[in-house]
Order: sequence, then structure tokens, then C-alpha cells
Amino acid sequence: TIELYINNDEFLLYCKHSEDFIESEREYSPNNDFSYPVGELKCEHGIVKVNFMHYESFESAKSCWERRKIRIDFKNIFVLMNAGPNVNEDILKEFSSLKYNKVLLSSGINTNIYSDCLNLDCYEKGFKGPLVKYRSSVSPIRYLDEYKWLNIFK
Repeated sequence: TIELYINNDEFLLYCKHSEDFIESEREYSPNNDFSYPVGELKCEHGIVKVNFMHYESFESAKSCWERRKIRIDFKNIFVLMNAGPNVNEDILKEFSSLKYNKVLLSSGINTNIYSDCLNLDCYEKGFKGPLVKYRSSVSPIRYLDEYKWLNIFK
């Protein structure tokens, strides 16, 4: 799911039932107002909408998805979720219950209670945008470039 967007609730549903969703058929979602394709994963647990922002067509997104899914090792998964600033308690509880190694990126979280969460300085300072956004119109540094990501994945 790297470089794709799935809303928080649906992403958690996907993570809880990832093996079922991986085996499900990807379908084009015609009811969207975006310039990029949106797909749906459907299984007995529900529907997850996947925003393929970096693809020009649903066919190319689906082809890439099919190629990537065969490399998944369900015994070696790390879940990284960017919930943005001030994520609600229900999301934190649901995320904490996931069986995988994981880190949730947000702000204002009591990490003594939710040890799988990381408060990011940029969110703590009031930034509300996506981490891929550049710090300024002239800066070559994005907000996500400020973090030592390999230390998070240990």
C-alpha cells in the first residue's frame, strides 16, 4: 500500500483482514471525483477503497497491485500508518490491536498507553498537511525527510 491512500477506518479493516482483501478482486470505482483511478477491494469483511494517486489508469494500478501482492510475506509485515494530527481514540485502540509490527504517526498521543505510536514534531507544531509536502515553496526538504525512518522500523 506504499504511495496509495486508504482512509484510516478502511486501512485498519484492510490490516485486520489483509489476507482476505489481498485475495479479493480489485474493482474499478467509477463514483469518484478524482483525476486518478480509485479501486475497491471487496470481501466478506467489507469494502476498502484504494486511491491510486500515482497511476494514470486503473488497469496499470491493478497490474502493479497484482505484481506486488505475490511478494507479501504475512509473517514479516510492518504497518506504518500516518493518521495525521490529533487522531481519535477509536483509531488508536483499533491500531493497537493489530497483530503486526506497527507504528502510527500522529501527535498528542500518550505513548505510555499507546507504545506503537510516534508523535511527530511537525504535527506537534501545528502542521496539518501530508508528510510528503515540502516545508516551503523554495525548500527541497519535505516534512517526512526530517525523520530517521530506519530507526522507526526496528
